[in-house]
Amino acid sequence: GINCNKFSDVSPYHYAYTAVCYFDKEGWLDISGDDYGKFYPDDPLEREIAAYNILKSIVEDLMEKDELTEDFMKDLGRQFTDVATYNEYFYPINAVDFYELMTGQGDGTIFGPNNTLNRAEAAVILWRVKEVVEFY
Repeated sequence: GINCNKFSDVSPYHYAYTAVCYFDKEGWLDISGDDYGKFYPDDPLEREIAAYNILKSIVEDLMEKDELTEDFMKDLGRQFTDVATYNEYFYPINAVDFYELMTGQGDGTIFGPNNTLNRAEAAVILWRVKEVVEFY
């Protein structure tokens, strides 16, 4: 199996150990641990971080197949009133919205980048990912 000793708060006995190590190895995490070598596995996940994780783990492969670039995703412009073009997660958010894996909240004009995912939202995202992957 996968082995890593990078995060002091994710022991080999933690249920997410293998997944965290794999995501880190593949470069799918937006962090590599903080200055203290911690991952914080039980912290909530903000929507903008989820967008980044989905971009790195799935969407970049879809973009490659579709011959789309990061510049293309950025050139789509602002899709949400609460995500400025200078936001470090602007590209991942536009990309996951383009593939309809994560979309806006409420009336669709906001993304809620700093809002956390709930279990229902996570289930919908995974279902959408499954649908898109089956299509490709």
